[in-house]
Amino acid sequence: MRIVGWAIVMIESGSLARGTDAGAIPTPKPGPPSIEEYATIEAMVDGHPVYSFNHINYVYSISPDLLPGVVMQEGNSNPVEKFIPKKSWEIKHNYLGSEHEMTVRTAWNDSQPFLPIHLIDGDVDTVWCSWGSTLFAPDLTDARPEWIRIDLPQETTVVSVALVCSRNFPHQQRLGVGTALPKELEVKLSRDAWHWETVYQTKDLDGNKSGATLIEFDPRLAKQIWIVAKHFPDQVSMAGHSFSIGELEVHDPDGNNLALLSRGSGVTVSSTSLSGLCDRYTQDTLWGPLQYDLGNKWVRVGPDNGSFTWNYVEIEKGKLEIDSRADESITECVRNGVNVIMVLDWKGNWRYLDPPRRTNWREERYRQVNNNYDDWPGMVNETPEMFEGYLRYVEYMVRHFKDRVEYFEIGNEWRRRLGAEKYINEIFNPTYEVIKNIAPDAKIMLGSPEGFLTDAVLAALGKPLEIGVRDGRLLTVNDKTLVVAPEVKMKDGTINVQAINLNGYEDYPQSGIVLRYQDPDNYVVATYSARGNIYIAERTGGNAGQGSSAIVYTGPIIEMEGLTGDVLNFTVKIKGPQATFIASDGSNQVSTTYTIKYINDAGAVGLYQDISAPQSFDTFQVFDASGKTIFGDDFEGPDGSVPSGWDYVSGGVNPLKPGVAEKIDAIGLHPTLYPDKRYADALKAFIKECRQMGFKGKFYATEIYARAAYPPGPPGDGSFVTEMQMAKRYARSSTLHSGMGMGAGPCHPHFTGFAHPQSLSRWTWPTQTVVPMMPSACYFVWRNVATVTDDFYPSEFPVIFSNNKDFLHFTFDNGDETEKMLAVWMQTGDLDGYVDENSDITFSGNMAQNAWVIDIFNGTEQKLDFTVEGKNTIFRGMLIKDYPTFIKIQL
Repeated sequence: MRIVGWAIVMIESGSLARGTDAGAIPTPKPGPPSIEEYATIEAMVDGHPVYSFNHINYVYSISPDLLPGVVMQEGNSNPVEKFIPKKSWEIKHNYLGSEHEMTVRTAWNDSQPFLPIHLIDGDVDTVWCSWGSTLFAPDLTDARPEWIRIDLPQETTVVSVALVCSRNFPHQQRLGVGTALPKELEVKLSRDAWHWETVYQTKDLDGNKSGATLIEFDPRLAKQIWIVAKHFPDQVSMAGHSFSIGELEVHDPDGNNLALLSRGSGVTVSSTSLSGLCDRYTQDTLWGPLQYDLGNKWVRVGPDNGSFTWNYVEIEKGKLEIDSRADESITECVRNGVNVIMVLDWKGNWRYLDPPRRTNWREERYRQVNNNYDDWPGMVNETPEMFEGYLRYVEYMVRHFKDRVEYFEIGNEWRRRLGAEKYINEIFNPTYEVIKNIAPDAKIMLGSPEGFLTDAVLAALGKPLEIGVRDGRLLTVNDKTLVVAPEVKMKDGTINVQAINLNGYEDYPQSGIVLRYQDPDNYVVATYSARGNIYIAERTGGNAGQGSSAIVYTGPIIEMEGLTGDVLNFTVKIKGPQATFIASDGSNQVSTTYTIKYINDAGAVGLYQDISAPQSFDTFQVFDASGKTIFGDDFEGPDGSVPSGWDYVSGGVNPLKPGVAEKIDAIGLHPTLYPDKRYADALKAFIKECRQMGFKGKFYATEIYARAAYPPGPPGDGSFVTEMQMAKRYARSSTLHSGMGMGAGPCHPHFTGFAHPQSLSRWTWPTQTVVPMMPSACYFVWRNVATVTDDFYPSEFPVIFSNNKDFLHFTFDNGDETEKMLAVWMQTGDLDGYVDENSDITFSGNMAQNAWVIDIFNGTEQKLDFTVEGKNTIFRGMLIKDYPTFIKIQL
C-alpha cells in the first residue's frame, strides 16, 4: 500500500533509548537519529506507541481522531488509513518551524527567583510566587487554590503564623512580587500529615503588604502547618493573579519563628512561578525533542530572552562564554535536520549599565528576576561602551556558530523602539559588517519587526515614503508618523479630528491626537488602536517605565465595542492634569480619562500614527479653554504637499536609500493577522515589492499567533479561541505560508514559565518544580501538516471548483515533479467541529495515475475516486472543510 510518500507501520522501529538525566544531552547513536534517544515507550494504544518525555509530556505517535467520522469524498468506499508522522530528520524539506527563545541551559545559568525555599530562608527580601493564572485574563482571580506546607522537625506548640511581605525585592512595585496576598485563607494543623484541624479561616483577609500579616489561634501541638489560599486580587509580572510573599513564619508561644531552614523545617508549595525563562528541566527534556517530533525544519533562537542573548553569554563583564548545554542543543538541531536562525538581538547587558547590575551572578540569579521582559537591560546603542561590548558579543557568536547556523538575524522587533532609520544605521549596518568580516559567506536575515509591519520593512529597505496631502486629507500611511503644528501652542482646551479608513490591513494600526508636544521625547498622545481600544499615554524622556521605550502607558485601556464605519471622530479635552479622550462613529461612543503626571506645560498639537496603514485625517480643529477656535485645517492642497504650518517629526521623507535588499538573505515578519485571502493578497503584494527592490532571498513568518487558554481570556476578546479553533488557525496559517514559499512557525511548541496561550502543548495544573503537559489538538495537526508538505513546493497550475464558494487554495509539486498537491479550505466556519461544502475539483492539464486525500485533523489518508477526461483529472463530490484538505496526485 502506498501512503502519500511515507510508510505505514504498526510500531516505529528503533533501539531502546539509554536513560538520561535532565541536564545531560544523550550521546548520539551510530546511524540515523531516533526519537527513542529522547523518549521512552510507556503505553501502546491501538498498536501504536505513546512516548514519554521524562514523564513531563506524553505524545501519541500517530494522530488521535480529533474529528471522528469525517467524510472527505461522497460515495468513496476506499479504506481510510492512519499515517505515521515523520520526524525532522526524515523530512527533506518543509516550511514549518518555530521560535523557541526559552532555551536549555545548565544549572548555574538557570535563574529562578521565586522558589519556595525563600519562604523559610530567613531573608524577607527573597520571594516565593505561585505559578499564577492566565496572564491575559485580568479578571481571573480564582483559577485554583494555592497552598504552602511547612513541616517542622518535631511536634511543637504553635500559636500563630505570619505572612510576611517582602519590602526590597528589586523592581517590586512594578512586578508585584512579594506582596500579593489572597482574600481567602485557611490555616490547618496536623501532627501526622493525615488528620488536619482548621484553626483559622476567612474569606476577607485584610493583609499588610508592607510587613507581616499575623494570624493567631489557640495553642496547638503541630508537626505540619498547611496554608490554603484562594482568590488572588493582585497580578504579578508574567504570572497573572498569584500568591507571592517573602517569608512564612510559624510562631511558638515565646514568639520564635519555627519555619526556618536553620531550625530544620521544610517547605513545599502547590506551584512555583517559572517566569519568562521556564524551568531548565522541562526545557532540557522538551526543547529539542518536541521540535523533532513535530517535523519542524527550522528553529529561531536568541530573540528577547534565553541562553543566546548577550546578557547570558557575558554574565561576567569581559568574559564571553556560551552555556555548554545551549551550545550542544544547536549541534543537536543541526544533526537532526533542523536549520537554526540565530538572532543577535539589540537588547543590552546589565553589566554595561551605569551603574552596572548583576555583577554578583552567584547570588543575583535567585535574588531578582533575570529576564529582559521583567528587567529591561537597555538597548545596545545607549552608550559607546555598551555598543562596543555588543559588537564583541556579535563577533564571539559568529565565530562560535558560523558553521552551524543557517541565518544570523540582526535584532528582533525593532520597529517600536528604534524605527527603520535608527535600526539600519545604528544597529544593522555595524552588526552586518562585523558578521561579514568574520564569516563572509554567512547568511543575514533582516530583523523581524513586531507584527505584519510591511511598511516598516520596506522603509528599512529604502523604499520612498508617501507623505503630505492626498485627496484633501493628510496621509499618515508611513511607518511611525508624528506630524505637528509647532506654532499652535495649547495647554488646556479641546482638539477634534476625523480619522479616515482606520482599519487598514496591518497589525493593529494605532493613531491619534498629540497635545502638549515639547519635543520628540516629551508629549501626550490620545490613541486609537484598530485592535479595538483607546487609551491616553505620555512619552517622557526622563520618566519612562521599564521596558516601555520612553512611553508611560496609562490605564484603563477602553475597548471600543460597537464602533463601525470608515470615519471615526476623535475628541480630546484637557484641563490641568485631567485629559479625556472620546471616540465616536456618530451613533456610539467610548471614552477614557487619564491624570497627566509629567507633561503639564503648554505645547504644540499634532497627529500620531504608530503602525503604518492606509489611513488619513481630515477636519482638524483646536479650541482654547474658553471654546474659541485657535487653529483649524481641512488639508486642502496639491497631492504630496505638506500643509503650511505642519512639520513631520517622523514618518516624512525616508532618509534611508535602497541597497539593503541586495545585502540580505532573508526577511522575517510577526503577523498576528487572520490567515485569510485578504492577508494572503497583502502578503503577495509585500513580497512583490521586496522583489522589485532587489531582494532575492527567503521570507519567514518567524512568529505566527493563535491563542487558546483554559481558563480563557477576557470575554469577547477575539484573539482567544478554543483549542480546536487554534488548531484550525495554525493549520490555515502554516498551509497558507507554505503555499507562498514562506517559512512559518509559532512561539514555543511548549511553554511552562506561566500560563501562556500560544503553546502547542496543553498545560493543566502546575506543581512545585515543573509543569506537566500533554499535546493539544494543535500539536497533532501541526505535525500532520509538517509530514504532508514534505518535499513539496509552491507551483502554479489551474484548479477549477464547481462550487463557487469562497475557497482559499494553494498548489504544490514535489521535488522531482512526479506528484502534485492541492490544499484548499473554506474561509467561513471556525467551529470546534467542522463545516464543509460539496464541490467537484478539476486539476486542469494533469492526468493522475493515482490520487489520495489527506485529513490533517485525523491523520488519515484515503485513495480517491476520480476520472480522467482529456488531460484533466476530475474529483467529484469532494467535501471541502473549514480547515485545509490536501489532495495529492501521482502523475
